[in-house]
Amino acid sequence: MKKIFNYIKNDSGFKLSAICAVAALLICQAQRLALFLTFSDFFSGISLGRALSCFAKGFIFDASICASAFGIPILLMNIPGMGKKWLKGNAAFFTALFMAFAILLAADYLYFPEMHRHIAEELKWAANEFLFFVSYAFTKALPELIGVIALSSLIFYALFSFINYNERKINKEYKEKPATYHAAKLFLLAAAIFLLQRGGFVRKNVGVADVFKYARTNEEAVLVMNGVFSAVNISRKKTLTVKNDFPYEDALSIIKPRILSKGEKWTGGDNFPLERISERELEKGKKLNIFFVMLEAWKTDHIDSISGGKNGDTPNFDKLAKEGLLFTNAYATGTRSIYGFAGIFASLPLVPGLPVFGYGLELNSFSPIFRLFSEKGYQTTFTQASHSDSYRMCSLALAMGADGAWGWEHLPMRLDYSFTPDYGYDYEALQFAADKAQEASKKGKNFLASAFTATTHAPFGKLLADGRFSKYPNDTWEHGFRNSLAYSDWSIGQIIKRAKEEGWFDDTIFIFMSDHNQHIEGNSDRDAFRVPLLIYSPKHIKPGKRDYVVSQLDILPTLAEIGGIKQHFSSAGRSILDESRPEQRFALISYGGDDFGIITADGLLRHNMQKTVSFENKSGKADEKQLEKMALAAHKVFYKTLRENRWARK
Repeated sequence: MKKIFNYIKNDSGFKLSAICAVAALLICQAQRLALFLTFSDFFSGISLGRALSCFAKGFIFDASICASAFGIPILLMNIPGMGKKWLKGNAAFFTALFMAFAILLAADYLYFPEMHRHIAEELKWAANEFLFFVSYAFTKALPELIGVIALSSLIFYALFSFINYNERKINKEYKEKPATYHAAKLFLLAAAIFLLQRGGFVRKNVGVADVFKYARTNEEAVLVMNGVFSAVNISRKKTLTVKNDFPYEDALSIIKPRILSKGEKWTGGDNFPLERISERELEKGKKLNIFFVMLEAWKTDHIDSISGGKNGDTPNFDKLAKEGLLFTNAYATGTRSIYGFAGIFASLPLVPGLPVFGYGLELNSFSPIFRLFSEKGYQTTFTQASHSDSYRMCSLALAMGADGAWGWEHLPMRLDYSFTPDYGYDYEALQFAADKAQEASKKGKNFLASAFTATTHAPFGKLLADGRFSKYPNDTWEHGFRNSLAYSDWSIGQIIKRAKEEGWFDDTIFIFMSDHNQHIEGNSDRDAFRVPLLIYSPKHIKPGKRDYVVSQLDILPTLAEIGGIKQHFSSAGRSILDESRPEQRFALISYGGDDFGIITADGLLRHNMQKTVSFENKSGKADEKQLEKMALAAHKVFYKTLRENRWARK
């Protein structure tokens, strides 16, 4: 061991790479400190102890981006027997990367007071506006540019001085150490860089949304995160090239009246145009519990109460639909679970030109339902059948104010299964969510319990060992899905049964809505986004069907009405219980990339930010130009307020 220690002690390449690593990590912490001290008002709600904790936890993100940025030159510095010139070449390579890294940190520092968040997708716009940023760097940002150049020059000088000072050792070192040492060193260095870049021994690479594993508030998240990590990880997701010349004030005048319910009033002024306060209450002065289930990819044409069919796969849902309030024209915001999660629990739309939720959008200020209900005194929980790092929903739920969030690895097994699905078991997830509801009920506390199912996600297999949900052979996607759907439906029935037995049924509103539809070829555009939505509570909700257009973006104000939430909140929709002006309702949908669309009772229009791609005149009364105008107006309002971080107050 002593011999190995001496080898390391006298290894110039290793010491040189250690100096580089420390310099990179220190500049990240220095920028974090500069933000904390310069913008102390923004961070005023963070205690000194929490601030120190944020600095320490920031190392995870600093190490990840530094390993990604500087891993190659550091590895190259440790290739044995290459000599002084080789080391100097890689020192110069490191310095060039360091300067680019420092410029990004400086840009993030200058950007922060404008948006109160780190650089995200703006990195791609910088590439398109290169001359502007060069001009800006040599004028308004000249002091910062000089500082970056001076620091980079100092690093360059230090590295070259180190190499020159150790010149005599460098040529001897390769011969003095055995080949096994050089091989082991390279292997361990590569492994360390790989693990640091991933964020440790984790199932998925550390991502932007993981910041909320370590931060309690948006302000803490800003302190933990660093701007280079967010900029690189978000900007590489997709190309952002949208342009919308629709006049902003005109867009506001078109959209705002359509998304405001009777009994609500705007409170945010020009700075926060979507902020409102509501006097709406489902039952005046009564706090009702909410049990919300986000259903994994339930198809409307497989649900008899919606399709009018006789499949018999969802008898429990169909029974509840007869006794509850069923919405026959409900739409998802997109085609992925994370889009539905953002739409339902935060009323955040998916619009071209912005990062998606979980990949940067969550760094903005918004008013999620968990926080609104927690501030009202509710116990708020989120349970998902899949692993907690699936779309990082558990971390996101906690960041959004949930009191607790759990995934597959936390759920006790309750049934005997013969098949392990990729995304977990619905019965276990729903029962665990019911455990939390019961706990709150026993304490005399109101609750918002939410759960996300998963078993209706392919691949499918025979679930229970007793075969009770194997009505069809598992030979096709259709048969596998229908078997899993029957199991998921039965799991819902068990929750209702349990709520009645345990005494928390009467004062609970049950809501069921899919995250998205199944990706099946042959679906019309409208059917591809259509999802089931049911509100069930016989003592509080009058049974019936409503055919007007609603979407996931309307859920937050609906829940606010049920809970009698009087706090200020922001939303892209309006309560689905508001029956007024049904003709003004619309659903904003995303096909991915720059393609988005708008659905109304009369028609559907798909746009790619340049022109109309397709138009459906369902009623014969739809006006293509008017639909395009509405779509572009909605995009302008939602894009601009989110882009400028003016969706909600912090």
